[in-house]
Amino acid sequence: MKQTLSRILIASFLSLLIFSSSFARQPLPGPEDFEPGVLLVKFKAAVSAETISETATTFGVQTNQLADVLQAMRAQYKVVASTTLTPLNIERWQFLDQHALTRTRQTILHTGLVEYVEPNYQRVAQAPRTDGPNDTYYQAGNQWWLEAVSADRVFAENILPVGQEVIVAVLDSGILLTHEDLTANLVLGKDYVIQNGVGNDDDGHGTHVAGIAGAVTNNNLGMAGIAGTANVKLMPIKILDHDGFGYDSDIAQGVIWAVDHGARVLNLSFGSTAMGKVLEDAIGYAYQKKCVIIASAGNDGDLDNPVIYPAAYDKVIAVAACTLAGVRAAYSEYHDYVDLAAPGGDDGTNAERMLSTYNQTNDSYAYAFGTSMAAPVVSGVAALLVLQDPRRTAEEIKQLLVSTADKIGSLQNDTDGWNRYLGWGRVNCFQALTRFITFQSRTTGRASYNYPNPFSPVVGEQTHILIPVAETGARARLRIFDSLGYLVCEKDNTGTQIWAGSIITWDGHDKNGDWVANGVYPYILDVDGKRYKNKIVVLNK
Repeated sequence: MKQTLSRILIASFLSLLIFSSSFARQPLPGPEDFEPGVLLVKFKAAVSAETISETATTFGVQTNQLADVLQAMRAQYKVVASTTLTPLNIERWQFLDQHALTRTRQTILHTGLVEYVEPNYQRVAQAPRTDGPNDTYYQAGNQWWLEAVSADRVFAENILPVGQEVIVAVLDSGILLTHEDLTANLVLGKDYVIQNGVGNDDDGHGTHVAGIAGAVTNNNLGMAGIAGTANVKLMPIKILDHDGFGYDSDIAQGVIWAVDHGARVLNLSFGSTAMGKVLEDAIGYAYQKKCVIIASAGNDGDLDNPVIYPAAYDKVIAVAACTLAGVRAAYSEYHDYVDLAAPGGDDGTNAERMLSTYNQTNDSYAYAFGTSMAAPVVSGVAALLVLQDPRRTAEEIKQLLVSTADKIGSLQNDTDGWNRYLGWGRVNCFQALTRFITFQSRTTGRASYNYPNPFSPVVGEQTHILIPVAETGARARLRIFDSLGYLVCEKDNTGTQIWAGSIITWDGHDKNGDWVANGVYPYILDVDGKRYKNKIVVLNK
């Protein structure tokens, strides 16, 4: 349902949005808002020797080396080149002579070496929309959004996946690196705003976003993040300054660095009305690397509802905001590119807003609302889906998210299951995680959960059988049978604790050490006199 680029026309001038601790909303940056004296130049991946030679002559040099030609171009236009986005073949050109800039754009496009040239567009945080007070203490029951997306059921029924670390890159104003409810879940990040910086948040927006996705959970303080209990880490990528502004060259660098350093989920709670090919190319690079890219849909739905980027790019999951009442928030933008909805909160009392981590000394938690808050809800769920099965592509994750979403608000009356206000519906964490997990109905007996299901032992995969939370620490016996009822394997566990339960793994070998064949393998899990059942599917590819 993405809107095609050919249909997008942006003509109006929009002034800048300043994000501050007061959370006041201003109009968005537009295509006329960019870094002065700078162009972003994308060079073609391959050019012929003839083209190189012709261009060299144009710039008064005799060479067949591309590097020498580019050096001559920079010298003639009095350019200082920096921010080389190597995977994208893009350079940031800072012009020492403004007159040279005005005549350069069309000239270099005719050299045959350049694919496109564009300004260094400015983006801004989709700032939390509230003028209300900050609440520095977490009150039990104030995170209504966990129940709204059935994350509380995931915790209670112990179906949180385990596995190798999954990283959510928060491309934002940074993350408060010393926050009591975030530190344990942080990995090394990068700062593209402050020289020699380490990604620390000097604004608050990024810290608030990060807490929703992955604040440490079950630690007797603060708040619970969607993925904060699982092996999901947060990577601070600072690409917005202390007022919430950021340029595409910095954002693109941040995307590439995050992807190259292991991030599988990218949260982009910022935007503007500028289309921008550089940012789109960076997102395409991340998508090719199996990254799930999630962006806020925008906060001007109650004003002129402009098209917002990066949310409108095809490879991005665009997230609208819904309220405590389960309807679209009035401010949430509505477009053909909206894929999903998630809790973003609304104006009114703190009970209607989103509580999350914050970066002020005396305000370590704060209430806010906006599509910036909705995006990390989806990012947290996406991270759990990657953790559950790292083989999944970005498109497979998206299909899981949209196919299991709840039909809320106006969607309940739509015949095709999608509309431009709420996309495919409000994300449902429990349904997404159990979409491909087979288990017995609770009306016929206790269920156990196992994942991935199916799994492929011959390529080194293991399936995980989870012991229910009520049995944490207990001794368990697992028996796996074939379709005829013969015992294939027997294992036990001494209660190694993985919150909120324990786990037993099976690598697909039978009791003789041989691989089992493809098929369905029922199992019985006995825990202190209680019996749980399910079926494991082996599918070697």
